[in-house]
Amino acid sequence: MARAAYASLLLASLTALFASCLAEQAVPAVHIDPTDVPFFKFSPGILFRVFYAEPNTGLWCFQLKASPGSSLGQHRNTGTVVGHTLQGKWHYRETDWTASPGHFVHEMPGAVHSIEVPADQEGDTVVQFSVWGSLEFKTARGQDIGSLDFSSAA
Repeated sequence: MARAAYASLLLASLTALFASCLAEQAVPAVHIDPTDVPFFKFSPGILFRVFYAEPNTGLWCFQLKASPGSSLGQHRNTGTVVGHTLQGKWHYRETDWTASPGHFVHEMPGAVHSIEVPADQEGDTVVQFSVWGSLEFKTARGQDIGSLDFSSAA
């Protein structure tokens, strides 16, 4: 399914689901089979697979799949971000730690960093992220070049 068609279908489905839940004062469980959700290319070596988007809170949940040696450019979080490493290794260029399978990361609103995957690693890195708000991408000089949030990612 084309990315734009998938995005429209996902956003319409989630909006209808949450509208009906609010009307009934109930919060359902949402189950998503990852094999039903395609990855889309975000940048060279970086794929995203969006599972969930909640318009009322700005929450969106996705998997980032990154090939060895790839990086997700410098960005600023407008809200809280949590990540759980499922496969491979990654780190922020600006830190001295490396996340590997099972590692949990909590990012504060306003954090600015760049995700990098070691070039010498075998296989892809997969990280599950939950983001409240947007990711504001920056140039090397810190100028804004675009943002990604629940509506543009879904």
